[in-house]
Amino acid sequence: MNENENLVPKRRFKEFTNTGTWEQRKLGDMVEFFSGLTYSPDNVIKQPGTLVLRSSNVQNGEIVNADNVYVDNEVVNSDNVQVGDIAVVVRNGSRSLIGKHAAIKYPMKDTVIGAFMTGVRSDTPSFTNALLDTQQFETEIAKNLGATINQITTGNFKKMIFNFPEIDERLRIGDFFNQLDNTIALHQRKLEKSKALKSAYLSEMFPAEGERKPKRRFAGFTDDWEQRKLMETNTSFTDGNYGESYPSGNDMSDSRNGVPFLRGSNLKNGKLDNSGANYITLEKHKELTSGHLVYDDIVIAVRGSLGALGYVDIDNVDWNINSQLAIIRTDKSELNGAFVIQFLSSNKGQKELLSRQTGTALKQLPIKQLQDVPVPKPELAEQNKISEFFRQLDDTIALHQHHLDNHKELKKALLQKMFPRNGEKLPEVRFGGFTEVWEKRKLNKVMSDFIVPMRDKPKEFSGEIPWTRIEDIEGKYLNDSLSGQYVSQAIIEKMNLKVIPKDSLIVSVSATFGVVAIVTQDLITNQTFIGLVPEANFDLDFLYTLFQTPTVRTKMKFESAGSTIFYITRQTFENMQFLLPSYEEQQSIGSFFKNIDDTITLLQQKLNDYQRLKKVMLQQMFV
Repeated sequence: MNENENLVPKRRFKEFTNTGTWEQRKLGDMVEFFSGLTYSPDNVIKQPGTLVLRSSNVQNGEIVNADNVYVDNEVVNSDNVQVGDIAVVVRNGSRSLIGKHAAIKYPMKDTVIGAFMTGVRSDTPSFTNALLDTQQFETEIAKNLGATINQITTGNFKKMIFNFPEIDERLRIGDFFNQLDNTIALHQRKLEKSKALKSAYLSEMFPAEGERKPKRRFAGFTDDWEQRKLMETNTSFTDGNYGESYPSGNDMSDSRNGVPFLRGSNLKNGKLDNSGANYITLEKHKELTSGHLVYDDIVIAVRGSLGALGYVDIDNVDWNINSQLAIIRTDKSELNGAFVIQFLSSNKGQKELLSRQTGTALKQLPIKQLQDVPVPKPELAEQNKISEFFRQLDDTIALHQHHLDNHKELKKALLQKMFPRNGEKLPEVRFGGFTEVWEKRKLNKVMSDFIVPMRDKPKEFSGEIPWTRIEDIEGKYLNDSLSGQYVSQAIIEKMNLKVIPKDSLIVSVSATFGVVAIVTQDLITNQTFIGLVPEANFDLDFLYTLFQTPTVRTKMKFESAGSTIFYITRQTFENMQFLLPSYEEQQSIGSFFKNIDDTITLLQQKLNDYQRLKKVMLQQMFV
């Protein structure tokens, strides 16, 4: 059988359905390669000069202006890029960036590629660019990547094997993917323009220093806002300290027979939450009349969690407060409580509140200090508009929070049921078709490597490999350095730093204990973590989920050493034993929990977006 006989794609354009098979060829037989410019720091000048394209100039398959470097025209001894050339990253500190590429789509005068790039030139550039977008290119990179240095030599690049059709089909395919790439690029540019427009629009909504009204307002409102101290209004204040009448043990009740007796922990996200609340008897509640809540009241924590706020809605009327709290009750003819609480929860309002706290060991917000807080006072109609806007936003945030909490609780329950408990060899709940007993394995039979980071922190930050900390973990994944600290390959080699590769697990083994995340790109970290590189026959999503189970967390705590700061040594980690199912069952469980994690992440992102929106609007809609 001819080795090319089955080289036909699953989907072809109609005109090529009955044409010949594709042919397997070395890339070097089909395209030309050209090298990039080697230059020294002394050659770098300010614009104008020759632009040197580097890894930072290749983003989302496009050539972009980002951290541009220009060199003196006199030192340039390499080819200027041409339309249709493809710039490919072939050497980089981060392994995940090898193979990143982009086509030159318009004439670029005085522009060359850098030494860590290779240029690819062909008579069907759009097809070649699409070819480098395929999974086959990723496979060839993995086969040809250097063992110690993250690079592809030109010799190895030329030897990569790909399948090629005749030139007419290459042109047709290239044209199709070029149009698709252009559409994607257009939407990306629209997105960036929208972000820039939003940023400019938001900046106009921040009131300038000393102004008396916001620049962006609801239609129909133009008057300046007044500002009054609360003591200058008809607002009343009530403290929950009832002296000798304060409830005793005999005055306590339950949720069925009593009245909520709120404390600081019941003020959550600007609302009153009676989950976990204490209850007092109806008789005691009738005695403590000053603490009865009325619609549109503001409840504020004056002891304990200072400045926490809760709005009294219809459902909260006639509840009561304990000594940690106070009631702010506005005169509805001049101030809307729903409006005032939005101001008090803004950054400016919180600063006003917390700047008035007293005491050293036991801090508090006395009523006298609350009365001194200045609040904005637009006309009532505008107050109502603003408070209604934020009420709807708060309701949306609460809904997303509710969905998020439900999914987290669902995951927590399923983790207990779908993994064996201590002493058991089978989980309580399994997918259909799986009946085998789970097998106990030492971790050193599951992981191909255990990477313990070096004690020393990098002495300088410049490069493209992220230096990460526990604060950089975003949900399930450790994606990047949120602090913007990156390390070069030269520093890694000089200090012998340990790189934790993409598709590993990272687990905190000291200080903040038991945090786990999936590594999405090569990175450097500190000794808070240990990197775990799974063997090929173990599912990464399953292993991530395994480390979140109560059984494994308890085991890690039990195996840890230390009196004040817990930690786990590499040897202890390697010898830990866990129950594991077959690879197929791992995949089913891993995929199932991945869907839950993805949903939780999506809900968390939506919630964060709404919370950020509210924060911005609070800053921009109050003077």
